[in-house]
Amino acid sequence: MCMSAFVNGPARAAVDLRRASVRGGLVRRGAAVLAGTGIALAGLAVLAPVASADTTINGCVIVSKPTVDKFTDCAAANLAGAALEKMDLSFAKLAGANLTGTNLADSNLSGADLTAANMSLALFTNANLAKANLTNAYAPDANFDHADLREANLKGARFSGASLIGANLAGALDQNLAGAVTKEGEAPADNGSAGSATLPAVTPDTPLFGSAFAGSTNISGEGTGGEYVPPPAPMIGSAVTGSTNISGVG
Repeated sequence: MCMSAFVNGPARAAVDLRRASVRGGLVRRGAAVLAGTGIALAGLAVLAPVASADTTINGCVIVSKPTVDKFTDCAAANLAGAALEKMDLSFAKLAGANLTGTNLADSNLSGADLTAANMSLALFTNANLAKANLTNAYAPDANFDHADLREANLKGARFSGASLIGANLAGALDQNLAGAVTKEGEAPADNGSAGSATLPAVTPDTPLFGSAFAGSTNISGEGTGGEYVPPPAPMIGSAVTGSTNISGVG
């Protein structure tokens, strides 16, 4: 018994050492694997994309990455003077919104609804307004230089004093750019106020062939100082409607 225990003692000690070595190796390998996994996970955490958040300006929630089904809905919102340059506002509903002096340069407003929006003095340089609805929009003195207005609906939109130099208007509907600047060095035309015709400078002998006079229009021979001036000569083919004075006296 004693001899056996004496003989087997060293052998058992050797076995225990081997087992401890194996366990130690497994522990070290396990630690290395876990460490590698941690590094890998850390790398994934760094590379994972960060979700873009919606932006709220003056109560208007500007939807990030808008689609035809999910878009910014800020009809009648007050965004006057807001800094919205380079914003993605495609398909946005901004009908009746106050965009006075708003900076929308380089923004994407393709397919947006800007019906009756107030865009006076707003900045739309290089903006994408393709297929946008600008029906009855009010845009005096706004800047649309180099903007994309292809296939936009411009029915009833007012651009008096606005700049559209280099703007792309291919296929735009009902475009009436009266009073707007469309070329470098060009001055906006003075088209008078609504409901009143502004006539070019004429002499009594100037023919007004094919002219159209509507609203409250005075083309009589009455001079500004009350003196009599003969009425403009031939008005062949002219259309005269409304409250119009074409007599030879005031």
